[in-house]
Amino acid sequence: MATDNGVQVENTEEKEEVHIPETWEALVEGTSVLTGLPEPKPAREFTFADACAFNEARTELLAVWSAQERRRLDADAGTAQTAVSMVKERNETVGRMLGFLKSIVPDPAGVDAWTTGMDPDIMFLAFLNVVAYYADQLGKASASKASSTGTKQN
Repeated sequence: MATDNGVQVENTEEKEEVHIPETWEALVEGTSVLTGLPEPKPAREFTFADACAFNEARTELLAVWSAQERRRLDADAGTAQTAVSMVKERNETVGRMLGFLKSIVPDPAGVDAWTTGMDPDIMFLAFLNVVAYYADQLGKASASKASSTGTKQN
């Protein structure tokens, strides 16, 4: 229920449910641009270093995406200098995400082969799906370990 001028109003707006694939294969099927990317190891096999690297890559990717969306909506975002800085920022973020992916695939050269002929902006958008998938999988892996060791979840 929302309040409008002191009167409670039922919010009838339907929210679109976000579906996060359960498997890498399903992610690739739903994000066809990922076809050809070597399959990374599952989140349940992440070492502490892998989980930290993922956390950094995810945080950077989402922060850049969020900041750029705000700038895009800002009236001052139309300058060429702003556009160039946004492209550089996105490209650097894609580069770091590629570095993370190379650290969790059996064939890092396969990641480079996958990028051949690929638009960095398309990779950036595809990586938003990859980080959502891994965040979900890492959460499930953590919950599973906690329940199997008797650790209480808050």
